[in-house]
Amino acid sequence: MTVLGGFPLMNFDMRAATSHLLFGRVDLDPFNSLRFGFSVETHAGEDVLIFRNGGQFMGLDRDTRTRLVASYTEGGTYHFYAIEKGCDYIDATFTFVDADELNLFVSVKGSPHLLWKPLREESRELPDPFPADESSQGGPTTPFPTMPSLRANFPCWALQELPFLAAPPPSPERMTAILFEGGERSRACTLCTMRRLLFAWATPFAIAACSAGSTSPTPAPRGPDKDVVVGALASY
Repeated sequence: MTVLGGFPLMNFDMRAATSHLLFGRVDLDPFNSLRFGFSVETHAGEDVLIFRNGGQFMGLDRDTRTRLVASYTEGGTYHFYAIEKGCDYIDATFTFVDADELNLFVSVKGSPHLLWKPLREESRELPDPFPADESSQGGPTTPFPTMPSLRANFPCWALQELPFLAAPPPSPERMTAILFEGGERSRACTLCTMRRLLFAWATPFAIAACSAGSTSPTPAPRGPDKDVVVGALASY
């Protein structure tokens, strides 16, 4: 729930971007994205734990920093206030309901701004120890980590007509790539994502497996008795 209303269920990936920074991200479309960051930074000559909420909104960059002011470890609650204007401007409260669920409530200028109730679906391994130490990682102007980029070259057979789907040849400008990291669980999640898309407008797609840091994906198996990996998504 936000001041703009509710949003569809989405996957928010959170992991250690460095040995000092816990980083979260989701890209909704080319003009809207969400970024979270937790690390120690130096503000007004003091090293403090920072929660950053940033990304793009309607194509405009945003990056708001708050600092940890109170924590109740036994109750799993952590309060972050705006660095300069305090809780009267931004009050962000994280409450861990259990090991796999938390609530984030944010008020801005005393009015409810955000209520987020994420559930953990997969664990991400952290470096040991994490953070490596409590040294400062920058200050008010330190940017978010640089995002990786991907260049996809679709083979010629990906643009051929598939008669059994009763679909026209996909347009290369509208191809959608679905990548999974490999392994049965990741593959199952990818296929589950496809099933959710089957009732949307027909969308050309391709599936491939790739590992972190790889430069060339491995195409998934094709054939009448295997997953359809290229074509137009159509409802069953």
